[in-house]
Amino acid sequence: MPPLFKIGSRVKHPFLGPGSVLEIQRGGRVVRVCFDNKPQVAWLVVASELEPATEPAGLQAVVSAIALGQREHVTLPRPQRRVASTALLSEDIETPVHVPADLSEAQALHAVEALRVGVVPRHQIETYTVGRDAEMAMVAQDLDETERHGAFRVMMGDYGTGKTHHLEWVEELALSRNFLTARVTLDARENPPSMPKRVYRSIVRALRYPDRPTHEQGGLAPLFDRVLQDASLTADLLSGDNYHRYLSPALAYYRELQEGDRDLAAMLVDWIEGHPTVSNVTLDQRLKHLACRYHRLYALMDYCPWAHIYAYLLGGISVLARRCGYAGLVVLLDEAEFYSLLSGGHAYYAGILFSYYAAATLGPDRVKIRVNDLPRGGHAVHRAIPPTYAEHQHLYMTFAITPESSGLHVLQELVDASTIVELSPLSAADYRLLCGRVWGLYQHAYPELADCATDVNLSRLGNALYHAIEWGRLGNVRQALKLLTEIADFLRLDPSHGPTFLRRCEEVLGAPAISLS
Repeated sequence: MPPLFKIGSRVKHPFLGPGSVLEIQRGGRVVRVCFDNKPQVAWLVVASELEPATEPAGLQAVVSAIALGQREHVTLPRPQRRVASTALLSEDIETPVHVPADLSEAQALHAVEALRVGVVPRHQIETYTVGRDAEMAMVAQDLDETERHGAFRVMMGDYGTGKTHHLEWVEELALSRNFLTARVTLDARENPPSMPKRVYRSIVRALRYPDRPTHEQGGLAPLFDRVLQDASLTADLLSGDNYHRYLSPALAYYRELQEGDRDLAAMLVDWIEGHPTVSNVTLDQRLKHLACRYHRLYALMDYCPWAHIYAYLLGGISVLARRCGYAGLVVLLDEAEFYSLLSGGHAYYAGILFSYYAAATLGPDRVKIRVNDLPRGGHAVHRAIPPTYAEHQHLYMTFAITPESSGLHVLQELVDASTIVELSPLSAADYRLLCGRVWGLYQHAYPELADCATDVNLSRLGNALYHAIEWGRLGNVRQALKLLTEIADFLRLDPSHGPTFLRRCEEVLGAPAISLS
């Protein structure tokens, strides 16, 4: 079990020395650290390689101490500035409070609770996406392209620029436009891009449907159920040119099992979703008594060279979704910088997977490489399966990567440079706008805040958050939203100490003083 660190914890690495934790990932197994002797880079480190350092506490401890009324002097080491700024952070600019329209008090309370734990509320995600007008327009255009054929996008951004938040916003927009979506985080250990079956399983298990509540079952079963409601579509998929080597047999058996062994039907769905312990050989034995037993089940192996099989499956799923009434399939791959953590052989196969994915979205003729020259694994029958199911698959994929990622070079060799877009850091004006929106939401949820903190200078508060991000005191927009909510909590619960609390926050954030007037 790796040691448990918090954001702001001081740690020590045997080779890189002391540093501060900026972000916790993978349930604490991986952390991002800014090391004192290399402040210009945020390093991704396995937590087990670190040990706690007996140095001053981090930001979270400082804010907690302030909120609890403790007066001990707690400081953070001042890292080198990541971005040279010419912004006049002390400028007196009026920041209006933005109150969300058509939002009940109960909905506002729910949204504030989400922000309090560091999660942007799904139904309000566009409200808290600022400074991204160009990116929003680009994604809307990508989705238009996907409805016609397919699209591929690489979103590149340094740590803290909001890549994950961007993917969350894309997912919500895609759902609102009737796409199936799947947002997956790549992991060099448990979900590496060099192992295509594991990535495929993560995608299908993460499927979200625009017409189903979030908490209801995802996966492929709801899609199969919808297909089977259309007898002519089902018949078309089970014979002729539209026959899919994997999905069509699964649909045939799934249909026959609806009036019989539902446990076996669930096992069949597990298999087509890439379950690691369900094999086609086992299923063949249990399905041979059915009338549709002539449909062959091909193997789904967890081998590196099988990327073309899983690209073929995703293309089939997207076309299936389109034919039964959805707009297509949107797949969002987060933390693709894990590519840089893979060893040489695994990095090679990750590049093969990216290549097949690009071809699956854009079509083989719109990528720079010759898809037919890429390696294919399995026996002759598996190698004969094409990596694309249809000419236009209505599939959209987005990779979120960091600029230093080795995977960027692979993607540059696959697609046109215009496909790769860099997310720029938010400006001070963006953080001021964010403050006005969070403050309006909070006042809508807790009207009593208006009586005790109406004169909080939101412009100065936004500038302070911008300064904290720029200096590395806060790691990303998500942490800024969480801190804003905690500041509002304190001012609401203890307004008499508001000025002192804000001054202490200013000391920690390293920004010009935040005033109440």
